[in-house]
Amino acid sequence: MQQKFRFAAALASLALFVIVVAADAVIGLLPDRKARPPALAAVAFESIELPAADFAPLTLVGAWQLTSTEPRVGGISGLGLEADEVVAISDAGFVLRFPRGFRARTEVQVADLPAGPGSERFKENRDSEAIFRDPEGRGWWIAFENRDQLWLFDSAFQRALRRVAVPAGSLSLNIGIEGLTGSAKGLLAFPESGESVIRWSGEAWRQARLDGQSPVSDAVQIDDRSIFVIERSVTRSGFRNVLALVRFEGETFRTVWRKRLPVGWRDNVEAIAAEPIAGGDYRLWMMTDDNFHPRLRTVLLIVEVPAAALPKPR
Repeated sequence: MQQKFRFAAALASLALFVIVVAADAVIGLLPDRKARPPALAAVAFESIELPAADFAPLTLVGAWQLTSTEPRVGGISGLGLEADEVVAISDAGFVLRFPRGFRARTEVQVADLPAGPGSERFKENRDSEAIFRDPEGRGWWIAFENRDQLWLFDSAFQRALRRVAVPAGSLSLNIGIEGLTGSAKGLLAFPESGESVIRWSGEAWRQARLDGQSPVSDAVQIDDRSIFVIERSVTRSGFRNVLALVRFEGETFRTVWRKRLPVGWRDNVEAIAAEPIAGGDYRLWMMTDDNFHPRLRTVLLIVEVPAAALPKPR
């Protein structure tokens, strides 16, 4: 009798396991994203204190935490700059626009991307991880991670103009393109692994080595050979965010210097944009990804990099 009891218990456990696995598979097939109309969202920009001295030789301009009742404000994964606006994208396929001269309470334009790979009802199809202003002025390039595709949208994000498949040889599910930048010579796509850079000339892809040792979360190019890269890793004490300056030499992207960003342990820096300012310095705009989680936060960080820290033009 005891043996029969144990056998029955094993069968019951096995049946329960099969039910759980089947239920998980069914849940995975259910839509997890709902398209919403464009809206103006009230967003609070609350100034936060960070150790300015720890940024040296960079200069801390300011840091702000963003909060809003609009559920689409969050999950920031890419950043771009226009004449008077900041353009941010989320990893759920949302576009946020707000003025550079933001105030403590600012209205932010929020909209869904008009298209993308696969059905818009599934978040993995709208996992937009990087944004780059088209060098020819046609609009914005967006990198979709899970589908390994680059899409070109018009400047107002009203329609898609082009799509390009990314070679998936070194990519895998949720380990795709995290950074997208470039110049008139072509696009540079940075896989999350941080081991390589994939170059698109407009006709073909070429792969080059990146000598970094950490996963990449975003990148922005400032001249023909220099690129700022955000390296992000998860440690026992939280997120570790590093700003690196990378220089293209021959067939390798070599790291010139690294600087750890002294943000909070729960701050996941996922987005960066850059602009030249007076004296050859650069101003960097960075934002964190709260993963739409209440215990994480969306932070806007602005720092300046002195010209002395940049390679001299050859």
